Amino acid sequence: MKYKWFAFNLIIFALVACTTNTATPAAPTPVPPTSTAAASPTDTPAPTVMPVATNTPAPTETPVPTSMPPACQLTATADTAIYQRPSTDANLFGTLPAGEMVAPTMRSDSGWLGFDPAVAQAANIGVFRLRWLPPNAAVTATGACDALPLAPTIGAQTCYFMALSDAAVLDLPDSGGNLVTTIPAGGYAAVTGRSSSDWLQL
Repeated sequence: MKYKWFAFNLIIFALVACTTNTATPAAPTPVPPTSTAAASPTDTPAPTVMPVATNTPAPTETPVPTSMPPACQLTATADTAIYQRPSTDANLFGTLPAGEMVAPTMRSDSGWLGFDPAVAQAANIGVFRLRWLPPNAAVTATGACDALPLAPTIGAQTCYFMALSDAAVLDLPDSGGNLVTTIPAGGYAAVTGRSSSDWLQL
């Protein structure tokens, strides 16, 4: 019955609302429009760039070039004999024509000057690649010729074995011999004999 009672009161309320005098609403009073000033855009401040600290490297001193002695150079004043080894007992290699220049790289203890002739020498290594001018050669010398390194002493007519790679030295002329030593690549030794099977005696 609660539901019906609630609906009955709702109908009475509706009837009362329909019979009530409705007052004529007064005309609305005009309200002047409120002028709103347009906001001027605010200037955005430019970002402040902060300086970045950098490490300034300390100045480096420019190295002073060390004066090096000039290279040894020989200029032939007349046609001059060239020897294969630093001795007049050695074989002749050729002639240095007058006016030609060479640059020695070694000297002998007897004053000979050795230079690389810049020709193909497949079988020669080290000091054996040099060709030699005697101390009394018809040349003019410039540079530090006296400061050249001394060459090892080699015989004028001695036969030498020159190792193009490491070479084993055995105590017998046979592959079954015992190892005595090894001549490293670039080394050499004087040959004192040869076996019938072409083993070299050193």
